[in-house]
Amino acid sequence: MFIQPSINGNSLQEFFRKYFISPITEISGYNWINTTVYGIFLSITAILTYRAVKKSKYQINLDLFLVFFPFLVFGSTVRALVDAAVYPYSYLLVTPGIVYTTLFIFTISVVLTSYLKQRINIETGRTVFIVGGILAASQLLLVVPLIRVPQIGLILTGSLFAIYFGIWALRYCGKKIYLMRSRENFLVFLFHFFDATVTVLGVDFFGYRELHILPHTLINVFRSAIIMFPLKFVVLWGILYLIDHYVEEKDMSLFIKMVIMAIGLVPAIRNYLRLVMGA
Repeated sequence: MFIQPSINGNSLQEFFRKYFISPITEISGYNWINTTVYGIFLSITAILTYRAVKKSKYQINLDLFLVFFPFLVFGSTVRALVDAAVYPYSYLLVTPGIVYTTLFIFTISVVLTSYLKQRINIETGRTVFIVGGILAASQLLLVVPLIRVPQIGLILTGSLFAIYFGIWALRYCGKKIYLMRSRENFLVFLFHFFDATVTVLGVDFFGYRELHILPHTLINVFRSAIIMFPLKFVVLWGILYLIDHYVEEKDMSLFIKMVIMAIGLVPAIRNYLRLVMGA
């Protein structure tokens, strides 16, 4: 005999409030439920974006990531300005809403540029990059007067160069390490190790709190954010190994890696700006 569980509107509303609304309104961090759901939505969005790019006949290479780069800076800066109370704490301006806000603006830019291209002689990628650059610059200009701890910016910028040359040396000296041969794998490690550096500085030295569930748990266990480096190394190495060995379509492989780059770069930029603003 089976008893049908009672599911009503109130219980669903409470479930949604507990796992999706409260973590945003109370800034309590991520949990396994919303992390899984956001991951699924991100995967679906990435697949749809990939298909749209392929359908548009736009070549998938690192130039595509370069075109999208200023929009990543724009979205990350807007999110940091929310932390600095320049913008209101809104669902469209915090994660995951800021992701879709940024993608929407990027899509509109591409559509309008493509429309103009039919009437005037312009290059789509370059024009979209310029639009993104203007948007990013407009937000970064708002950050400048709010800078309170510029020395942190110098430390982190120096760390970025140190990470770059460290990975470059590993790539150059370890030519037999196949995962380090491609530029995209190099950039994946670079962006994520920079994100780890920003996290270590913010959590261990300035009292910030990691909100993502797995890093948060491990930081509490090891009592230091330094665990982010081996965590990212192991996870990235495993993911890149699987991509390089089991994703046969070259364009799909590169696109997935660009998504992974963005996942590391976006929080790195946001937290970098938060630290220099003291937000």
